[in-house]
Amino acid sequence: MKRFFNKFIFLFFVVVLFYPMLIFISRVPFVDQFSINFNKLSIRKGGNTFLRFQDADTTQNIDLLILGSSMAYRGVDPRAFDSLGLAVFNLGTSGQTPMQTRFLIDKYLYKLNPKSVLWEISPFTFTQAGSESFLDLISVRKDYQEMAYMLPYFKDILPINAFLDRLLFNELESTDGEIMLDKEDVYIKGGFVETRRKAEKIPKLEEISLEMLDFQKEIFESVLDSLVKRNIKVYLFQSPVSEVYFSSIQNKETNYNYILEIANKYDVEFFDFNSIELCDCFYDEIHLTKDGVEDFNKELIRVFFKNNDM
Repeated sequence: MKRFFNKFIFLFFVVVLFYPMLIFISRVPFVDQFSINFNKLSIRKGGNTFLRFQDADTTQNIDLLILGSSMAYRGVDPRAFDSLGLAVFNLGTSGQTPMQTRFLIDKYLYKLNPKSVLWEISPFTFTQAGSESFLDLISVRKDYQEMAYMLPYFKDILPINAFLDRLLFNELESTDGEIMLDKEDVYIKGGFVETRRKAEKIPKLEEISLEMLDFQKEIFESVLDSLVKRNIKVYLFQSPVSEVYFSSIQNKETNYNYILEIANKYDVEFFDFNSIELCDCFYDEIHLTKDGVEDFNKELIRVFFKNNDM
């Protein structure tokens, strides 16, 4: 018993005193350049995510809400729906998985009050807990403490370090001064990020298998169920990706069948835009150029909204 108590005291000392000390040291100029897993809270310093939430906070009562990863906020331009007379907001964030989608739905659904939801469903975002998205969100949100429930799902230490860093120092990125954006990006009101990048030749990729995690599936189905019960019309879609990337996925049929099964279960529309021919306009494996976005959006509207039935 005494041995157990001594171990407990030692562990308490490490967690409560030593660990925060390491995080503090990692903030020291010069030292932070060599710290691998400490104080890497939002190297993007808010960027387009900060602007998007700032934008969302002053938006309400829209027709269509867009959810998903960077393929959503870089791939679906709200301006493309102007001809339909629809008020659209894109709430996509980098690496957004169903777990982060649920958090954002809880925060914004009532205020935005959308009639319909267009949800980008990338099987890749089901394969992990969403470290990138978590770091992106806690760097710009004042309510970051409400995201603590996500921490047990992460297999790497970085999200925990970043959360403790924010908890200890309570710094909110991008609240003052210049917002840091990639020089190739332009934030467009309504949540969209337009790129200036040109199409690139995508090198051949090794074969991969995208194994969707059960807990992400459960969250996905739970969120979908709640939207349907609110009488919100839901459209699920997979964004087009480069042929090189699409061909590298070994189990794409299994993932497609799962999403199709859930879509049928909840009686919502689902379409995989990799099943039709679009221009090969990608600046990396999964992101479209400006011309590619325009072509994709025309096709998306044709498939889902040709009759403006919302």
